[in-house]
Amino acid sequence: MNLSVLFLITDSTPLFFIMERFLPPLLLLFFLLPALFLGCSADHRISERDNHNRMIAILDSIVDEARINPLKYFYANEFRLAYLDSLVAANPDAPQLLYNYAIEFQNSKELEKSVPILLELAEYMTDPVSRRMTSEALAISYLRMAEVNNCFENYTPANCILPFDEQAIHQNKEYVQLAMGYLRYLLENHPGNYTYNWMYNIAHIANGTYPDSMYAAYIIPGMQDFEEIPDYLQAPMFGDVGMKKGVGDNRISGSSCVEDFTGNGHLDIFATSYGLTDQVVFYEGVGGGEFETRTFAAGLEGIMGGLNIECADINNTGFADILILRGAWLAQHGEHPNSLLRNNGDGTFTDITIQSGLFEMMPSQVAAFADINQNGYLDIFIGNESVSGWQGVFVQGDDQSKPFPSAIFLNNGDETFTRHETLNGFALDDFVKGASWGDINNNGLPDLYVSVMGGSNKLFAHRGFDENGLPKFEEISRIAGVEQPQFSFPTWFFDFNNNGLDDILVITYDVRFIDNVADEVARERLGMDVRSEFSRLYKNMGDETFRDITEEVGLNKVMFGMGSNFGDLNNNGYP
Repeated sequence: MNLSVLFLITDSTPLFFIMERFLPPLLLLFFLLPALFLGCSADHRISERDNHNRMIAILDSIVDEARINPLKYFYANEFRLAYLDSLVAANPDAPQLLYNYAIEFQNSKELEKSVPILLELAEYMTDPVSRRMTSEALAISYLRMAEVNNCFENYTPANCILPFDEQAIHQNKEYVQLAMGYLRYLLENHPGNYTYNWMYNIAHIANGTYPDSMYAAYIIPGMQDFEEIPDYLQAPMFGDVGMKKGVGDNRISGSSCVEDFTGNGHLDIFATSYGLTDQVVFYEGVGGGEFETRTFAAGLEGIMGGLNIECADINNTGFADILILRGAWLAQHGEHPNSLLRNNGDGTFTDITIQSGLFEMMPSQVAAFADINQNGYLDIFIGNESVSGWQGVFVQGDDQSKPFPSAIFLNNGDETFTRHETLNGFALDDFVKGASWGDINNNGLPDLYVSVMGGSNKLFAHRGFDENGLPKFEEISRIAGVEQPQFSFPTWFFDFNNNGLDDILVITYDVRFIDNVADEVARERLGMDVRSEFSRLYKNMGDETFRDITEEVGLNKVMFGMGSNFGDLNNNGYP
């Protein structure tokens, strides 16, 4: 429809003539324009909803593939159990198959079903190697069953936190004492195994008999003692009230973000879990420390998974949006999409990943936000898990050297991003496990520190802008002295000494000893040498170099860090 009208108007044209000629088309325009805009807005909302649903369909397709090939996903216990059900039915007397079946139950929510299988195996698998396998598995199953039962039957805010408070001592001691029996047998037959030693001490602590009722040779001293910390550094004790408040999200590894997502003045909780079928959850704060589950009302049904999330306001609406990272630790089997959930400001979220330019199928767990091109909108670094011998530490893949380069996504200011795999000195094709933006030289421009698994960490210093306004970077990790450790995970910038300069903490997760974590911790407690790397605290020297002061501040300890954060816990003014 063409609404253009041409009239020649002079200062002598009668008013009634103007009204007669102009008013009808103006009125028509008045009514049609809102309709046209509303139509465009409705089309936009339909398109957004279509893309939201497309993401759900993609996530569903990944689940379908995992049902068919469950061995590719080390945490897909439910699917692997279904797969093993048929194998066990066809081969009921195959010892190794039955053992694998029991271990799968042990790692699932049907933990208790592992015990009768293992007990039956122990009756006729009596050779030393098999006896050790079944005894170890039974010790783990009983110890886990003891903890699970204690959490529900004897729930207190002190449960499962070392050192044990008296409230946390198990009231029902049946399972923990069964575990103690198997662990004592294992220690007697395999002296010097510090994993068994650690578990045996944990069992006695849970039983309330550490250390008085223990054989002296098996005691790891100090496990119920707080370290000697000066009074001025003492932090308050925290109790777990998650179950009491209805936010005890009891699944596998995941992430959470606490923000006032709804703008009602109360903090809300958004949480994810790593499982492919694990629904994200949204708890709305309603005041008084209480929460209501609003997941489906928030439009989140079908948004699954995510080992990590990051929250930031990507469109300057004043409401925090959410970025879910997926595919971590799975090598090429982790070619899963991330999700950018836009906060609509009304208590609902929309997955805008596809139209935002963030859609890509790569294994990732890492993202960090900063306005790196200084246009007033937050940009994103997404770290992917690329070429590495450690890429498949938890999964056996066909190709452990497939590249998944990391990228910087520049915010275009309209809820879309432009991807830059290389950008004026920035390029990164490593197994990335942590990232943080900071300002190492106080020039007002964000610098990027990246934690790499199985390689040197990276520091990209922001060097201003090119003629097109794009940021320039220089990788200076070696010169700055911040490459270590070689097996690191979480990291962040913070001014730990309040001198106005950003320092760096990077925490180790030495996957070379992933099967010996308890062994390493026990060795340290016993004053023995340990093999895993230490974390690093790097003090900013003010000249774009850093000094490793880890040992000076007492952080040279065994750490296998994943989820972590920092804050001023004792209100002394220092993080």
